[in-house]
Parts: sequence; structure tokens; C-alpha cells
Amino acid sequence: MEVEYTYLNIGGYCIKADLDMFTPHALAFKSFVCDKKDSDFELEVVLDNNCITIEDDKVVDVTEDGYKIELKNQNVLSASKDWRKWSIYAGKKNDRIDHVIYYELKKPFSYAVLPYGGVVFHGVVLEWNGKGIILCAESAGGKTTHARMWRDYENALVINGDRALCRKVEGVWHAFGQPWCGTSGEFVNRKIKIDVFVMLEKSKRNMATRLNPYEAFLNLAEHVFAPKWSVELMNYALDYIDDMVTSIPMLKLECVKDYTAVETLKKAILDL
Repeated sequence: MEVEYTYLNIGGYCIKADLDMFTPHALAFKSFVCDKKDSDFELEVVLDNNCITIEDDKVVDVTEDGYKIELKNQNVLSASKDWRKWSIYAGKKNDRIDHVIYYELKKPFSYAVLPYGGVVFHGVVLEWNGKGIILCAESAGGKTTHARMWRDYENALVINGDRALCRKVEGVWHAFGQPWCGTSGEFVNRKIKIDVFVMLEKSKRNMATRLNPYEAFLNLAEHVFAPKWSVELMNYALDYIDDMVTSIPMLKLECVKDYTAVETLKKAILDL
């Protein structure tokens, strides 16, 4: 029986995947399904990890053909050298392909886009009055709380509540929605030009300051999804960050946990 593939357009990248769209986790991909058949990446899921091994209990095994990476739940990712073809070998704990694809695809996707003009950050993507805002913070640093105040009080749209996929469109950096959004549960298939990055920091007062490009580079590099074990992929990410900080302003917001923080940031954004 011939396999029927689903094609997903995520941030302009087309993924060819063997995906049953009527399974629970697969529904997250529904708004990203496209008619395009010329795929950038191809994915297969094998419900058996006995046919692949990683030497010497390594987390990552780099071979002449590509990469083998240990994932969660006994899953193993195999990727070609050019990152265009991925295979996920599912461990015994996994019996549903849609579950494996949803939870494990975000890692190879974040790595695979790096050689092809894309980069993913740990941050919230907001659209407010036509402006694109990316909020970043340390773990439990308040970015979800802050984003929801923008949503609830300023009618901002949360394009993604946890991950910011960025790439240039006609020479301008844009952020895109993607189906992986952490525990926020908030994402839409939409793009927005990036107008400002914001680094959140908990404080007993509200104060917004603009960072210089060097400070912005160091801060943004802390939030990029790029593998430290690959010099090549990390260099792609750092080159993109270097380009971003020279064209996109970055604010540092020291803030309390209430709406006054939104007012402070809003004023700072309008004053840019």
C-alpha cells in the first residue's frame, strides 16, 4: 500500500511526513498543512529503536553519513549530513506515531533550519498594533505571564508562546508561528516582521533600557536553539544573531509582575 504523506509548511519550510491528521497530537499541525509537494525536509518515524544504536553510550554520534542523537523516552533521531532527511526511531514507551512526531520533531527542525537561513529562539512571539515583539527570559523568568498580560490588556496576539522561529523575508527578519509552543498551548500559523527583542528580568521596579549590539548579542545567544556539539550549526546561529542585533533593537525590561510592567515596556517600544 502506497504511503500518503502530509506536507507541512512551517515558516516557509516544507516538511514531508508520514502523518495521520486524524490523531490527537497531529491536530496541532492542521493549520500548517499545505499543498506544496517540493519538500525541503523529509521525515519518517519507525516504531522500533532496536535497528539503530549510538556508539559508546554517546548522546550524539557523528558519522560519515550524518548524525544520531539520543532523544527523550528512548527515542533516537537519525539525520542526514545536510539535515534534509530525518528518521525518528521510537522506543518501547511510544506506540503512537503522532505522539512521537509532535514531541520529538521540534529538535531536528530547530537544528535543520540553521543551514537554510532559519534560527529558533526560546521566546514568546507577540503581534501588537502591527509590531512584532519577541520576549525572552530565563527559565521561570515570567515571559508567559508577561505575554498574557499583553494579550489580555492590550489585545496582543500570541503567535507562539514558547518558541520564536526567525528567518529573513526579502531581506527583513520575520518571526513565524510553529506548532511547538511548550506548555503555553498558544500558537497560530502567522508571520510578523520583528520590531524589537525584549529581555525580561524580575525586579522590584519597572525600568526599560536599550542594550547596545554587543550586549544584545550576548543576551540573545543565551536563548538560541543550536547544538553546542556542532561548530558548524552553532556558527550559523551566531552569524544570524550578529546580523539581527545590528538591525533590530533590543530592550532589557526589569519588571514587577503586574500590568505596570506592560505600560513601561509599551512606552519604551513606542519611543524607539
